[in-house]
Amino acid sequence: NFSNFLISFYERRIRRLLPALFTFVFIFSILILLFNPAPIISVRTGISSLFGLSNLYLFKHATDYFGQESALNPFTHTWSLGVEEQFYFLFPFIFWFSGLGEKKYFGKKIFIYVMLTLCIASFFVFVYFYKSLNHFSYFLMPARFWEIALGSLIIFFPNSRNLRNYQFKNYDSLFLIVIIGILSLPENYGIYSTTAFAILTSFLIIKIDEKGKLFEILSSKYLVFIGKISYSLYLWHWGILTISLWTIGIFWWTVPFQLILIILFSLISYFL
Repeated sequence: NFSNFLISFYERRIRRLLPALFTFVFIFSILILLFNPAPIISVRTGISSLFGLSNLYLFKHATDYFGQESALNPFTHTWSLGVEEQFYFLFPFIFWFSGLGEKKYFGKKIFIYVMLTLCIASFFVFVYFYKSLNHFSYFLMPARFWEIALGSLIIFFPNSRNLRNYQFKNYDSLFLIVIIGILSLPENYGIYSTTAFAILTSFLIIKIDEKGKLFEILSSKYLVFIGKISYSLYLWHWGILTISLWTIGIFWWTVPFQLILIILFSLISYFL
């Protein structure tokens, strides 16, 4: 029933997200108190992240994500975790009441139509506010919903016979090169690069040749392991880089030590 489904859904996400997040916030709140003479915004960002609200806190302060202030806050990156958690408050209701959760014969179609409608609406919100109120498009879930929603939609596409007949064969590697190239575009192309990145990545996932070399590389045990510890890497890398900026700085000769610390703390966080 719905209550069991909802409890199970949130229990899995709480177990995956919160213990590591609480540990990270606790440790780096202490560290930022030691090194930052005015740590109040950083600490409040960290505390709000425990409730999935750091993106709202950063939006309220109109933070420039690419500015110096953000680089010195060890919890700035948790805005995206806030967006993800807010998405989780909406998604299970759509999943269940569309009929998909109860495996009703019309559930799949209703789920796709509802998610697609919300996805398109969210994309227009993202585009509309990108230039006039950029931090709204950057930090808030209504403008970010479409990117996560794509992942909820593409799972259905490989089941389409028409799409399955057109494999990339040798072209999937070219797609990956284009996707990586998009990352190097200047910041003022953000509206185009964000859109292209999300759509092309979704298309690559749908159409990658499962017998090809690229699929073999991307599904190797080493890259899969990086995927498994990616949440830990996400959490700890920014805190370590931020404390580095407050102390020894980041130079070519410090990077190996910082990388070692990031990997070490991520592995400890993942396994413990």
